[in-house]
Amino acid sequence: MGSEVADRRHHFTLQQVCPPDKVNVFVVSMTVARGGVLSIEGLVDRLRTRLGGAPDLVARVEQTIASALGEDAAEALALGFDEDVAKASLRVYSAAKVSAEMEEEG
Repeated sequence: MGSEVADRRHHFTLQQVCPPDKVNVFVVSMTVARGGVLSIEGLVDRLRTRLGGAPDLVARVEQTIASALGEDAAEALALGFDEDVAKASLRVYSAAKVSAEMEEEG
C-alpha cells in the first residue's frame, strides 16, 4: 500500500469526557493512512450534504473542524487519505468508559 498507519492515541481532558447528566457522549476513533483518494475537504462536503437539513449543525461541525485543523486548515483540507483503512479501523467508545479509565490512571 505504501502508506503507514499511525498508532491509535488520544488526549482528552476529564471535562471533555464527563458530560452533564442525561447527555450521552461517544468518542469516535479511527486510524488514517495518507495518500488515498478522499480528501478531508471531500469528507467535509459529504458531511454538509448529509446534514443539509440542519444548518445550525452544519455550522457547528464546520467550526469544530476548523478549530481542530487550526492555522494549517487550508493545507490539511487538501490531504488525501485511504477511506478503506479509516472505515476498517473505526471504533466507538462510550465517554463514560474513557472517563472511568482516566480517573483510574489518576
